[in-house]
Amino acid sequence: MLALDVPDAGVPATASPALASFTMGPHVDRLRPPDRHRHPLTRAMPAGDADPRCAVAGPEDSARPMRHDLPMTWGIGGIPRPGVRPSAKPVLYLDIDGVLNPEAPSHPEEFTEHRIGRMTVRLSSRHVEWLAELGKCYELVWASTWEEHANTYIGPLLGLPQLPYVALAAYRYRPDDPKLPVTQLPRMRKWAPILRHADGRRFAWLDDVIPFRARRQAWPHRGIRLVPVAPADGLRRRHVDALLAWGGQGR
Repeated sequence: MLALDVPDAGVPATASPALASFTMGPHVDRLRPPDRHRHPLTRAMPAGDADPRCAVAGPEDSARPMRHDLPMTWGIGGIPRPGVRPSAKPVLYLDIDGVLNPEAPSHPEEFTEHRIGRMTVRLSSRHVEWLAELGKCYELVWASTWEEHANTYIGPLLGLPQLPYVALAAYRYRPDDPKLPVTQLPRMRKWAPILRHADGRRFAWLDDVIPFRARRQAWPHRGIRLVPVAPADGLRRRHVDALLAWGGQGR
């Protein structure tokens, strides 16, 4: 049905559909339907407003206070888009095994072996220097299955203070987490917890297992830098240089 702006458009009862459409055309009430699919947070932000949690008020709402408690339901799944929340430094998520503890380094003389329980861990004094450099540019966070034990056993050997860590074992998946097949859960187990921990901040992730699906989901977002590392050799100088260059871009 059509709404007309006159009581009678003068269409004969015997008019064909084409003639009726032509005759009524100028009198159709062309009210713009509401855009039900546009999230209020996607409206253009005014110049200088760096906080995307504030929905932009229209002219009729100019007297209303800006709100900072609106959920950011866009990004990767229902997680805020990385880079939309300002922070003093981007976050660097650090894996241990295969990164700081390589499996078979081509220069074993650079590493010292340490016994931790029944495990042997290889750590390098070069990594001590590199992590100190990265710590000036990033907030360092453990993203390893060592979780809180990284601060007990690994951090002191690398000259690191107590660092925050991503809780992996206790993480419970949520309906608005990034979608993935159940078969990929083991390889993707770090992805959603890291995104939740970053909570909209820029971040880099250093790991020897960064699945293709995570790379594909991260690709459109400039606030993410994924740095895959070969598990045999672990962290190398080229990785550090790439991270330092990317980490300084937001300054």
